[in-house]
Amino acid sequence: MSRDAYALTGLPWRNRFSFQRSLAEVLGKRWAESAVPAALLVGVVIYFGLSAPGFFTTSNSQTMSQVVAELGLVALGMTIVLVGGGIDLSVGAVVAVTNAFALIAYKQFEWPVILVVLTTVGLGAAMGGLNGTLIAVLKTRPFITTLVTMLGFRTVAEYIDQSRSSELALAYRVDEAWTFLGSGRIAGLSASLWILVAMVAVVHVLLSRSRWGWRVTAVGSSRTSARRAGMSLGWITASTYIVSGALAGASGVLIASRLEQTSASTGQGLEFAVLTAVVLGGVSLAGGRGTAMRALIGTLVVCVISQGLILQGKERYLYQVVLAIVLLVFAAIDLKWGGRTAARRSRRSIWCRDTCTSRSRPTCTSPAASGR
Repeated sequence: MSRDAYALTGLPWRNRFSFQRSLAEVLGKRWAESAVPAALLVGVVIYFGLSAPGFFTTSNSQTMSQVVAELGLVALGMTIVLVGGGIDLSVGAVVAVTNAFALIAYKQFEWPVILVVLTTVGLGAAMGGLNGTLIAVLKTRPFITTLVTMLGFRTVAEYIDQSRSSELALAYRVDEAWTFLGSGRIAGLSASLWILVAMVAVVHVLLSRSRWGWRVTAVGSSRTSARRAGMSLGWITASTYIVSGALAGASGVLIASRLEQTSASTGQGLEFAVLTAVVLGGVSLAGGRGTAMRALIGTLVVCVISQGLILQGKERYLYQVVLAIVLLVFAAIDLKWGGRTAARRSRRSIWCRDTCTSRSRPTCTSPAASGR
């Protein structure tokens, strides 16, 4: 019969329990990746519902749904870039430029609404393509590259604001499609929120069910393994920034249709809020891990915090402080416990799905193991 010999060590009984190891085991579970941000979402909703006057009113719900849609589209793009192993700090400036372009095309050029939407999204994709080209072709660092393009795009937005803001303020045009895009409702929910729901479904399918999504995840997990598997790293990396720019352009259209005005400050700090949302939702900064639903949950948390603090009458700087704390905590959790295990698991699954036949999948091996 075995006997517990721990008492013979002379150590206190509290040393039997390791908080750090227990926390690592919990956070290593698949269900914890979504359960933690979901629990935080429930907590902040309850807190602000009890402490912020008018939090559950119809008008606040309408405003929040529109803000969630605008932030959520950009968060989906950031999720794709992060899963691919990059980062995009220029999304706020892209939103500012596309917002101004959409208003100019709609009010001054009087283009049809569908043409305004398509060209604005295309402009966002082109701006994202510039980031992708610099990173994929010239092999520049994503952080520095997107920081520089952020400053360049923001300069363009400021120039448009100085040269066109007065003309746009005086221009007037009414179009039912444009009005519906900005303030319309379907089944009691804002039209922009339905757009976000549709895009969440599309991005989910792209990342989890398409060969392109598997390759993006493989590149983000291990560029070496992806290269050995014969993947085109340059095109895959560039495509993530193109998609991110297109989604930021779509967000710019929604903001333009809702506010009907442009400003040099549009989208300022948006990259910080989006990055906080996706990291809070469980998207890894190390690459190779993230889903559209997690990005949506993180977006909801950030928007609830923002709107709740506004209803409480708090200063704007407090919102930035809260976001900074949340980003710091969840980034530390991700880098300490989440990144390496998930990346190893993802590399093996992606290799099997992308290179092996259905008959050989049970016995397929990773690139490192096969010597390729």
